[in-house]
Amino acid sequence: LALAHPSVQHWVYMCPRHNPRHSGLALERGFTAILELPAGPLSIQNKLLECLSSKPKPEAHPPPKKTPNTLYPEFKTLVAEDNPVNQIVVKAALKKIGIIPDIANNGKEAVELIGNGEKQYSLILMDCEMPIMDGFTATRIIKGLILNKAPYICGLSAHANQESKDKGFDAGMDHYLTKPLNRDELYRLIESVNSGLLNDNDSALNTNQNPQ
Repeated sequence: LALAHPSVQHWVYMCPRHNPRHSGLALERGFTAILELPAGPLSIQNKLLECLSSKPKPEAHPPPKKTPNTLYPEFKTLVAEDNPVNQIVVKAALKKIGIIPDIANNGKEAVELIGNGEKQYSLILMDCEMPIMDGFTATRIIKGLILNKAPYICGLSAHANQESKDKGFDAGMDHYLTKPLNRDELYRLIESVNSGLLNDNDSALNTNQNPQ
């Protein structure tokens, strides 16, 4: 039941019997009053008067979505990932901060992109488990190819155990993030690499790395 008003429209939720749960949901969704059925003329009149005497509720606005404040359009990033869905997820996260990454579908492609020297990447997001060449092998080769100013390499894996992390660090990875990817962790990593807080021998964000 809708009741027109010069400045606002009131909605009355009509239900066959009293149901606290449904009544509560109706009020949350903007209904002004609840009318239980069957209802006589007096009950209807009282509900209409209740609507006319009520003050309109302020329009609810959803809280604004949090978006990163910093953009990194010049931050060259390579994503080595064989899964197309994961590629989309990582690309979407990076796009939010202005990064359009290059994509390698396996470790071999990543090594070739680094080896041709066309781009100097600041960060490589390296999936650990890939066909043709896994991320561990690719990391060892890349670190061997570029002795000075090698890209910061962050391993990506669904395995969160310490053994898998240690395997990545032993291969030369500088950081390790688990899947599904946490965007806040990724953004903190990029901010630290971009600001120069991290380098090949400094994994300050790697709280899981064993102390020497």
